[in-house]
Amino acid sequence: MPYYDPRPVPAHGDSESTVFLVNEAPGPCEAHYGIPSVGQQGGNIYRTLRKAKIDWAIGYENFSWPILIQEDYKYPNRKQNTFVLRDAFLALRAKYMTCTNAYHLWPSSSSKSNDWVDPATDDVLSQNNIARLRTEIPPHHRVILVCGEYAWKACHGSCLLQPSKHEGTALNSKELECINSRLNANFTDGWYMGHTRRWSFNTTRISNVLQSVTLAAKWHR
Repeated sequence: MPYYDPRPVPAHGDSESTVFLVNEAPGPCEAHYGIPSVGQQGGNIYRTLRKAKIDWAIGYENFSWPILIQEDYKYPNRKQNTFVLRDAFLALRAKYMTCTNAYHLWPSSSSKSNDWVDPATDDVLSQNNIARLRTEIPPHHRVILVCGEYAWKACHGSCLLQPSKHEGTALNSKELECINSRLNANFTDGWYMGHTRRWSFNTTRISNVLQSVTLAAKWHR
């Protein structure tokens, strides 16, 4: 069983967002800031949105995304502007996309470790966890992006066979119906994206999906 850091990481998004992105579980950076996809995952999302030429992302200033907690850098004061830019982009991201995790606590191998391990399947599938996810989805969200095997387990309630072959594929009507029923949601479109750390493996496919998301989520406004 993994050790779970006691600091919960709730969903991050606001009333204007129309996309619900579910990653697997937070890491130490997310647990520190209390924001999902703020460390390396956040950087992956930021860079991929820009590569896909999503209007609101490429309209933002280009910068090098910090992947550590600010205090962990050797010269954190030198990176102050970078953190200001990151926080401002997170606020912008929240207007378009709600980010959360299949499980809301950082799983590691022990209380003294700074690593990341898979969350326990029983915890991801627990009634309390599914109830948490349901409360995080505003009723007007149109699109769901399922990012990783544990995100699929939480959202669909099953194991995904050969997940790498499904990366960047649209959910069919039965899959979407199952997810909507399970999460008490009203998604009209959805994609299985693979974990965000893998997005750079197939930039073209993921970029094409994000262009489709732009239309489905009505990001042009």
